[in-house]
Order: sequence, then C-alpha cells, then structure tokens
Amino acid sequence: MSVIQSANIIIIGWNERSKKLIEILPAISPVKIIIIDHSIRDLPTFAEKVVHIRGNSMHDGVLQEAGIKQAGLVFITADMHSTEHNSDSRSIISLLAIKSLNPSAITMVEILSEANINNAKRAGADEVIYTSKIFANSVIRSFSQNSLENQR
Repeated sequence: MSVIQSANIIIIGWNERSKKLIEILPAISPVKIIIIDHSIRDLPTFAEKVVHIRGNSMHDGVLQEAGIKQAGLVFITADMHSTEHNSDSRSIISLLAIKSLNPSAITMVEILSEANINNAKRAGADEVIYTSKIFANSVIRSFSQNSLENQR
C-alpha cells in the first residue's frame, strides 16, 4: 500500500501549487487532505473536502491540530509573500518541527534559494524541489525545441 493510500496528506501554504495538488491527489487515491496556512480565512468552494487549519506550520500545536502524527506525506510549499530567504527559513523550520513530531512522514519541501538546498536535506527533507531549476530547465527545453523547429 502506498503512502498516499495509507495516511493523511498535509499541504503547508496556500498558492497555485497547493491548488494543483488538491486537484491531482484525490484522482490518485481517496485521501484526507489538510491545508495549513496563516494567510487565508477560508478555502475556496472547490476545496470543500479539504480541511483548513489556520495557523503557523512552525508551531507544534498547529501541526498536532492538523494530525501530523497520522500524516504519511507532507508538502511544504514556498511562501510567496516573503523574501526567498525568509520563505526558505520558514520552510526549513517547519520541516524540523514536522520531522520531530513524525519522523516517518515523507516530506517534500519547495526551496527558492539554491543556498538552502543542503539545509533542507540536513533538516530531513525526503525530497527538495528547487523551483528555479525546474523553471530554468523548462525554458531551456522550450528554447531548444523552438530552435530545432526553426532550423527545419
């Protein structure tokens, strides 16, 4: 049985990536999704089956309210309302709190600054998503394809 099928999924942060996860994950398997975010009061109506915990994911009490001990998978998205440094710091502190409360949870963390990739790994991230590299690779791939098509 996969992690997605066996436990709750917690998503930290409300943004376009969170919305996309909410669309995709239930199609894979029926799961309970919990969003932790401090910036919004209520989730949009399309996310009616998602539990929203309003609070700071760096605090143990908020993570416990979200059921961190039952979480099989935790996605930590970057805070787009902060600087890259502050966003990465918040993500890494949240990651440390999550791993201390549930060491077996699989964690995926979005990092904005290349300098913090190793810090996220040292903090226990199972997967580090470096958004800038994904973007750059996509641009290069698109540019290469367009260049090849123009040469024909």
